[in-house]
Amino acid sequence: MLLAGGLFLAGCGIASVQPNTNSAQNANAAVPASAQKAETAPSAEKNPAAGEEVSPEATATVNTLSEFYVAEKNDRTTVVYKENIDTEARDELFRFTEPWRYDPESGNSYEGFGPGVDYSASRNQFVYADENGLFLYDPSNQQKTTLLEKVGTNGEFDGIPIPVWSKEGINARTFKLLHPLFSGDGRYVSFVESFHEGSDTAIIDTSAQTISHFHADDDDSIGMHDIDWSDTGHKLTVGSPRPPGYNTPGLFFADSEPFSPARNILNDENISVGRSVFISEDIIAFSSHPAEANPTNDEGTSSEIFTINTDGSDMKSQVDGGRNTVMLGGAENFFYTKDAEDNTQDGLWVGFYRAGGGAHIARGKTYDAYIPQAYTTPLVAVASTDDRSDNTSESRVELFDINSLVATYTSPHSLIDGAVQFLGFAK
Repeated sequence: MLLAGGLFLAGCGIASVQPNTNSAQNANAAVPASAQKAETAPSAEKNPAAGEEVSPEATATVNTLSEFYVAEKNDRTTVVYKENIDTEARDELFRFTEPWRYDPESGNSYEGFGPGVDYSASRNQFVYADENGLFLYDPSNQQKTTLLEKVGTNGEFDGIPIPVWSKEGINARTFKLLHPLFSGDGRYVSFVESFHEGSDTAIIDTSAQTISHFHADDDDSIGMHDIDWSDTGHKLTVGSPRPPGYNTPGLFFADSEPFSPARNILNDENISVGRSVFISEDIIAFSSHPAEANPTNDEGTSSEIFTINTDGSDMKSQVDGGRNTVMLGGAENFFYTKDAEDNTQDGLWVGFYRAGGGAHIARGKTYDAYIPQAYTTPLVAVASTDDRSDNTSESRVELFDINSLVATYTSPHSLIDGAVQFLGFAK
């Protein structure tokens, strides 16, 4: 899932980076109060700010992490940075040209994707999808490894050249690659194959260099919906909403290669699944809408969050939300956004899975990223977006302590009208 130290990748080339003057100035600045870290963690079982129970796991740890990786996508350019919480300094690591621009208002689903890069803490490597293919980058030796790339063309469709790819197994209709994600153990990378119409979810084994696909049990494509890998190992879940369009609806799960056929563990025609995430190795949380509702239209649409075991048993409603209750991520607890009817408790929430209950963390923004994988820390890391008076949006990384429900760090670095994605804490 990310990179380091004075180099960037432009397309397929490597070039030196000019000194970042903002980083140099910030490196000598005093540590802001928002970045100061607590020496001890709260020990109480209740959250005084919210009046809700907090899981013991969340209260027994302290934040000792000082650097994180963040990606910013503006139009078709994505830049990856390493940012220091104590100094607020930021260093550019690399940049690349995306296959699709970022324009979530265009109506093109591909243009709604954020930065096409991910980081694996378990192997300390990045994976990214640019206009030419899919690549790994090792920050320890600044080496790039090609996983999959265009090696020629074979005719055209509607005037667009049809690429020939460097490995067998990729769909011959694939024009572009996007949305790469590492498995928890770093062995596999999932990515989306985009066609002229439609898409498919592919998986490459980075050791064996083989490609498979994540299909439903009837071998239909599951498409490009939000994928989540378990924090360790390589279990995989995808929620596919109704109406199905090109894809089979349901909540799909697989835990070993080959990843097809994936099991549909939710056979309930009354539920349209939104995003699904692992909150443990064997429990998935997912957001949902009634099947007859249009998830893209929040007028009168009610939402819920459920948990379900990976074998399809013990489904429970955890959150009876308002309009547009959307899952963000999970690890022991789960995190989501909610548009409350009265707007007083909209925004970012945490649900305490083991202890029960939930707490409102922050309001008034759109939250777009989710917590890092399997870190024993009470922090939740998000990319928050504010709408500005000039009809632009401003996005940045924020870290919240789920015990105190306050921001422990708000990045001074922001992006106007682009996508910001938190990628993980640096090792």
